[in-house]
Amino acid sequence: MSDFATRLRELRMGRGLRQKDLALALGLAQTTIANYEQKLRFPDEPTLVKIADFFSVTLDELMGRGDGSAADVPPTGRTGGAGEGVAGAPPAPAPLSAPAREFIHLLREKGPEAARSRLRELLEAGTPTSAMYIGILTPALREVGRLWAIGEMSVADEHYFSEATQQIMASLLPHPPAQPIPTLRCVVLPVSGEQHLIGARMVGDLLTLSGAEVRFLGAHLSIGHMRETLLASPPDLVALSVTMPAFVNTAADTIRALREKRALSRTRVMVGGQAFEGQPTLWKRIGADGLAADAADAVSTALRLVAGRD
Repeated sequence: MSDFATRLRELRMGRGLRQKDLALALGLAQTTIANYEQKLRFPDEPTLVKIADFFSVTLDELMGRGDGSAADVPPTGRTGGAGEGVAGAPPAPAPLSAPAREFIHLLREKGPEAARSRLRELLEAGTPTSAMYIGILTPALREVGRLWAIGEMSVADEHYFSEATQQIMASLLPHPPAQPIPTLRCVVLPVSGEQHLIGARMVGDLLTLSGAEVRFLGAHLSIGHMRETLLASPPDLVALSVTMPAFVNTAADTIRALREKRALSRTRVMVGGQAFEGQPTLWKRIGADGLAADAADAVSTALRLVAGRD
């Protein structure tokens, strides 16, 4: 199976370009191209699109899936400023719950404080954080992504919804229960290159509330740097979030890189995200230990994986 680094080198050499030539054409440093080809770094989404456009290939082809040997992953669909709810072609509209519809309305018409106040009311009335995440925020963000994908919402509006939602989540997250010895040590992050953080943040939040010790590493971390971090303090579990199907191969590369280190032999890898929807065995084919259906399921799946590793 080819990968981004290999494919980039093939495309560059096929054009007879040196690394510095390609870097100049793309407005990047030569060291950046070298790091891409050595798998030390991975480009962000806009840079991926720029590279694909330069070579006149699709994102699937750029990610090394042009020969059909990859893990039967669907095409990426629309590219560009895709939001948290977008993964490939927009799904058919699903009826939104009243709270999810209200969240979108408040955020769009009255601003973040109004949306935050309403969610706080629900939490104080006894709605669990997991139910709020899965029943309100997730479907609301998917609807926002769908509206963006069909051109009924601007990129700026989609970004506003994503950023505002992350800020609201952070402000509403209650303190985790006091546990002097965490039952689970977890690292949570989107795979290298992914711009979609909210799903991974939800997983991290719910694991934290369950009493786990969680390190959220954020985006833009290369596979090599991520592995260095884990080797310094091996966790019980790594949770990888993949929203865009274009990054499934990156998840496979990440898992392979972790498996190469004996010090991480007891670390279990859980994956989740929209990229796995409709692909019931894809997580196995890329080498993961388990799949979380959503952020709430991630907690029970994580506990089961770690409990069964002996």
